[in-house]
Order: sequence, then structure tokens, then C-alpha cells
Amino acid sequence: MFVKFIRALRPWLPYVEKGCYLCCMLYLVTENVTRPILMTGNSMEPTIKSGDIVVIDILSVYYTKTIKRGDVVVLKNPEKPRNNICKRVMALEGDAVSTNQYIRSGHVWVEGDNCEDSNDSRTFGPVPYGLIMGKVLYKIYPGFCHIELSSER
Repeated sequence: MFVKFIRALRPWLPYVEKGCYLCCMLYLVTENVTRPILMTGNSMEPTIKSGDIVVIDILSVYYTKTIKRGDVVVLKNPEKPRNNICKRVMALEGDAVSTNQYIRSGHVWVEGDNCEDSNDSRTFGPVPYGLIMGKVLYKIYPGFCHIELSSER
């Protein structure tokens, strides 16, 4: 019985092997290069609305450290680490955010585009660079578009 089962599967083995390779490649890409994320909340309106799907660039954050002022990033919430938040980088390490406050080394200042409804660095202070998961590159749903990098609100 088992031998018949194996013989019946033999023609399908090349497809199973290719499927396994494809799954491994997709896993590696979504964990290390880029990843789609469903956005919830309205702190980044009008740039990103609740229900939008965005693609984040993981590679540049972890390996080349290329975060600039005005970039929209997805990061772990400093107050609730199981949750992700999406904010715009407003200041980098060494920048002054007020007359007495400078951003420490290894930190960034993030704010939502919707000032009235955003829990951001104005509430929890500068965020460690290590909490940033990736930089938002594109909004792919609804409608494909490149995310505007201007820091004007």
C-alpha cells in the first residue's frame, strides 16, 4: 500500500521540490528584504489611511542604515512592543527638537502626519533606531503609489 502511494507521488516530486524552494525564497525575502504590511489607525492620514497596504524596505534599515528626515517608517511601538506603528522621521541623532532637548545617539524623533490623532515621540520621546522595522516605499492597495517623502504636514 505504501509503495503504491510513493509510486503515485513520484511524478509530482519535481513540483513539490520547486514549491519548497519557492516557499523558502519567499520567507527569506519577506524577513530580510521587503514585506507588505496592512496599516491600521489614522495617525498617518492623509498620506496613509487605515486599510492601506504598504511595502516596507527592511534591507536598507538593517544593513545600510539609510534613514533620513522625512522618511515614513514602520517601527515597534515603544509603549506596546507587540504592536507596530507607522510614523514619519522628523529628527535624527544630534538634532534639536526643542530649546533644551537634543536627540541622543542611536535614536530618532518620529511623528504622525495627523497631529491631532497621533501617539508619537511627542508622547514617548525619541525612539531607539533598533525599533525601526523598515522604511515605507510604496502603497500598493488601494492604488499603487510611491510614498511622498516630504516632511511637510
